[in-house]
Amino acid sequence: MPLLRSFLLLASLATLPAMADEQAFYHITAQQCSVIDSIPVFTEELRPTQSAGNYRIELLFPEYRELTSTERALIPTLRSKLGTPTAPKIKQTILVDRGMPVISVSFTPFVYQNGKWKYVSSCQLRAVPVSSAPLSTRGNTNANERWTTQSVLAQGKWAKIRVKEEGIYQITPDFLRRLGFSDLERVKVYGYGGLQQDEVLAFDTESPSKDSKRVADDLTEVPTLRENGKILFWAEGTTRRTYDRYRKRWTLSQNSYSSHSYYFITEGETPLTVEKLPAVTADNKTPRTTVPYAVTLDTDEAGFYEGGRRFFDGHDFALGNSRNFKVNVLDLDPGSADALPIEIAWGASSATGTTTAEFKLNGENLGRAAIGSYYSLTESARANTSVFEHTIRSGENTINMVTTQGNHARLDYITINYPRLLTVAERPYSFSPQTDMTTTLQADGVGEFTQVWRIGQVGSPTAALTLTQQTDGKGLFTTDTPQRRFVIFNTNRDFPQPEFVGNVANQNLHADHDIDYVIAVPTGGKLTAQAERLAEIHRQRGLTVKVVPSNLLYNEFSSGTPDANALRRYLKMLYDRAATPNKAPRYLLLMGKSPWDNRFVTEEWKKLSIDDYLLAYEYDASTQSIGTVSSFVTDDFYALLDDGEGKYIYSEKVDLSTGRMVCTTEEEAKTLVDKVERYLKNEDAGPWKNRIVMMADDGDSNEHAEDAERVCNAIAQGGKKRFTVDKVYWDYYNRVPGATSLTYPAASAAIEQAITSGAVLFNYSGHGSPTVISNEKTLVLDDFKRFSAPHLGLWVLASCEIYPFDSRENNLADVFLFRPNSGAVAFMCATRAVYATQNNALNIEFCKRLLTRDQQGKLTTMGEALRQAKNELISSQSDLTINKMKYVLFGDPAIPLSVPTGTAVLDSIDGKALSSSSNVRLSAGQVVTFSGHIEGGENNSTVYQSFNGTLTAEIYDRDETRTCKDNDGSAARVGRRPLTFTTHGNKVFRGTTRVENGRFTITASVPRDISYSDEAAKISFYAVSDDKQTECNGTNSGFHLNGTAEKASPDTIAPKVVAYLNEVETPEYGVVGRTPTLIADISDDSGINTAGTSIGHDIELTLDDDLSSTVSLNEHFTYAPGSYNSGQLVYRLPTLMPGLHTMTLRVWDVNNNSTTQRLGFIVSDGAGQGTRVYSTVNPASTHTTFVAGFPTVGENEATIVWEVFDRTGKTIWTKHNTVAAKSGTAAVAWNLRSNDGLLSPEGVYVVKATLKANGQKAQQATQKLIIVRP
Repeated sequence: MPLLRSFLLLASLATLPAMADEQAFYHITAQQCSVIDSIPVFTEELRPTQSAGNYRIELLFPEYRELTSTERALIPTLRSKLGTPTAPKIKQTILVDRGMPVISVSFTPFVYQNGKWKYVSSCQLRAVPVSSAPLSTRGNTNANERWTTQSVLAQGKWAKIRVKEEGIYQITPDFLRRLGFSDLERVKVYGYGGLQQDEVLAFDTESPSKDSKRVADDLTEVPTLRENGKILFWAEGTTRRTYDRYRKRWTLSQNSYSSHSYYFITEGETPLTVEKLPAVTADNKTPRTTVPYAVTLDTDEAGFYEGGRRFFDGHDFALGNSRNFKVNVLDLDPGSADALPIEIAWGASSATGTTTAEFKLNGENLGRAAIGSYYSLTESARANTSVFEHTIRSGENTINMVTTQGNHARLDYITINYPRLLTVAERPYSFSPQTDMTTTLQADGVGEFTQVWRIGQVGSPTAALTLTQQTDGKGLFTTDTPQRRFVIFNTNRDFPQPEFVGNVANQNLHADHDIDYVIAVPTGGKLTAQAERLAEIHRQRGLTVKVVPSNLLYNEFSSGTPDANALRRYLKMLYDRAATPNKAPRYLLLMGKSPWDNRFVTEEWKKLSIDDYLLAYEYDASTQSIGTVSSFVTDDFYALLDDGEGKYIYSEKVDLSTGRMVCTTEEEAKTLVDKVERYLKNEDAGPWKNRIVMMADDGDSNEHAEDAERVCNAIAQGGKKRFTVDKVYWDYYNRVPGATSLTYPAASAAIEQAITSGAVLFNYSGHGSPTVISNEKTLVLDDFKRFSAPHLGLWVLASCEIYPFDSRENNLADVFLFRPNSGAVAFMCATRAVYATQNNALNIEFCKRLLTRDQQGKLTTMGEALRQAKNELISSQSDLTINKMKYVLFGDPAIPLSVPTGTAVLDSIDGKALSSSSNVRLSAGQVVTFSGHIEGGENNSTVYQSFNGTLTAEIYDRDETRTCKDNDGSAARVGRRPLTFTTHGNKVFRGTTRVENGRFTITASVPRDISYSDEAAKISFYAVSDDKQTECNGTNSGFHLNGTAEKASPDTIAPKVVAYLNEVETPEYGVVGRTPTLIADISDDSGINTAGTSIGHDIELTLDDDLSSTVSLNEHFTYAPGSYNSGQLVYRLPTLMPGLHTMTLRVWDVNNNSTTQRLGFIVSDGAGQGTRVYSTVNPASTHTTFVAGFPTVGENEATIVWEVFDRTGKTIWTKHNTVAAKSGTAAVAWNLRSNDGLLSPEGVYVVKATLKANGQKAQQATQKLIIVRP
């Protein structure tokens, strides 16, 4: 579970960089500089208002200051790196962001003037256009020329066919009749085959004399020859041949997305025929009788690692260390006696030593090659490519490979380049002379029916050359385009027929424009209905959404052949058509799993249906290393949409926000869409949205905890310190020996409690793997399966390969994402091994942007936050590597983090108005009244008078300073101290109250267990309107907790506690299910102590007198609305074994008087055979809690629907909850208000609980509820 250490340094990023114009004034601080190559570098983006091909950057009005002592220590380095510059040396890079030019300007802010080094403290930067030609990035000016508005597939009758390899193919009348066509003379062939598309988005004009990798916009007609009652046409295969003119060798590469090449058949007037090119005058040189050619043996059947594009032969040399491979060399020039290059590529997987292989050709030694051991943490294998030279024979050649040391090896490919005698072969093949001038070629086997075609490409269709027949079966032809490809064949023989795939319905994606959100789904259709449902959810939010099945993309944008570029080219079309950047596509969701084996050729994937999956864009950053560092999957490729992008993808800016839902069934897709719907409807509003949980691994000299601290600072800045951040840093806790390794049980328990309570964001920095968080296994896969996680948080894990979604490996993200209505709403994490420094840079920028607003004042969506963060790393040069591309948002990219947007403001304490300098003293035993108001949104300081709802207030004691323990000694080994950090103080009160007409008042009792300090305490507010459409939060620290109230009277009366399991009527030793719910009504005139400051004064529960299992239940107690001295505790007990049990509940008041209640009960699997529902307060006047008991849920989670009906049968309130697997009870609180937020009048009501478990009949129960008013 590696998290790699980076060799780059990164300065703290203190501010969110502004999107500057081309003339702005900057104050340059050390915090705004990144440390690159040991010197500070200031980087800024300029966004020019005038588009040009190039710019001159001017630095104007510089101001200087003297160097600090720290900066003076840099002088030797500055001198060695920079010399003695009298002015900053400016570097600029013109980048593209959503079609608009962005100039990344960087310089070192140090100069040497008048014999002294100085620091440039401020300056103005101006971008001056120096080229009148505009920078074309989106192609919107010629979009109509570049993209048709109607695909040929929009009308007519169509059938899809495919071939396995290149060659001449025939279509006969019988074949046409099977396809539903009858008239051979009207049949047309369309398409351009299955060669993998060029990944660079290039649209400039190419010379027709060069072989091109480009494809047409839409399907183009293929010229055909009608001969002997059949149709002949050239079909491309899936193997691309690329000629290296320097090495004079061919390289053959397979299409990594498809094993077949696809075309289309239709009918219409005047089919395109193979026309004859004008004759070319022959040169005076001797005709060439051979062409450079290559044959390859490349059987893709297995891999060393689930990732990347590199596949290997199916034979593992560990199962036999010797293997013969046959390579057929056809038509070898008999006059060639020279040794020819034989390229052999292979891989080996050994972590302990070198693997050596010896090679023989036809029994003669070729040579040997060796592959060293791989690095076990980040690699699975290594590869080697060797070129041997040896004479070969015409026909079959046998290459023997023997592993002599280390046997776990596989062959990749064998390629032999040789001069091929040009002959009319039985199986026609493509060839190219690859000369620089007009060339005449002579072929053998030429007869009356022989033709030579120049193979077509975009803008230059297949055409015939003049062939002059000579004696002895020879023929001559001349070409002035010798770098193009050709084929020679006899028209009077039989050729293979294509394979019929199926009929194609009319479609026209080319008509699309102005689409905000594209959802791509697999061809099979299992996910389409849920994708359309998600699309409709976003249409209701004002977005234009298009759901696009993969096969439709392939048909129009890659000739029917699966290719990742099909989706990208569709997005590029929409991008180019946008009249303004705001009209360009903004979001892309890939709904579906994408196997690394796109062709389904390996044993792990070949039995599955390819139509049920999307394509994966795999990337290999190394030709030698195979593994999690260099071979990875990314969705950023689809978002690189500017002209020319696709060559250096790690340094190109992404142009739209992407997200991924890794589902394969409709049920999985429904779960994910349900979560998005629930999240956007804010069905689970609550004070948990005020909480953020920061987690950090131990070790590595404090690196991970320091990374977490930097993220905390970014969140505090973006969130204006309104959020309560719980810090769980492993190294703060005691590390203890476990069964298999050292562990942090207290940290694990703290995280479990945080997950149960809920947080809007969980953020982790440290080591990880798909199934384990940290080397100490602080969180493991089974934890995510058993945790109660009722609230939908966003999980950000700056850690290695948490979610390699292109593999079949289990992972913890799946567990939380596929939990119905619980777990997580999204994950932002890495698919492969990553580096700590770059991780932290991305984490900081992402979290900053999650809490910012766009130009319309709306919160930045999760996908857009990630897009901007990645682009910022390119602009600032903080990460110009592949690291950031390994991070994917697993969730809907178009939803923002569900955080409060309004403001709750504290106006007074006990009637005394507060100011920014207030520091009111609150004392132990004091009953305090806090009053405040609600403000509507950002920069709106007026009272939100139409706001009516519920407010929760939490009072925290002064901040605490904590020191880690350096448990592994890594900090001490490099001379560093353990990390010291600040976190919020203990919670001393939590209560709720009503907000009426935008104003609120809440009363709290200060307990005796406080810090007695003059340092500032804090009150945190969360408010939600009755219709749940508006949420607000805020904090105030204008008071401290010290002293004892002067008028506090002695209190010796203990709290009153009425505790029961499941329902009030539960008797002593009552029979309950295996997961009963503890409910306790607690009251005390002084208030209940939930501070957790003094050891032993928590609300504590002990089961079966096992003191080691005692748990604190402070977080599960909530005061009744408007009360500071009575409330209710609701806590679901852990799963218990059948039999007799006891529970002991101890409660303290604020004056440290305690009450203990003990209850015996019997657990039985047969308890509660029928579903029951009851109310904890009945009759109810202000609130109640509904508790349902039912037969134990099975192995999977279930959903319970709560409904309250009035006397007319009208539903006035509903709530959905998730019930944990194997659970027997569920509970939910109700404030007696309807779904519309209206107070329910007195009367008789009916509450109904409906339990829905997969594969089981719904279970229902009802109870009468009476509401009275005091």
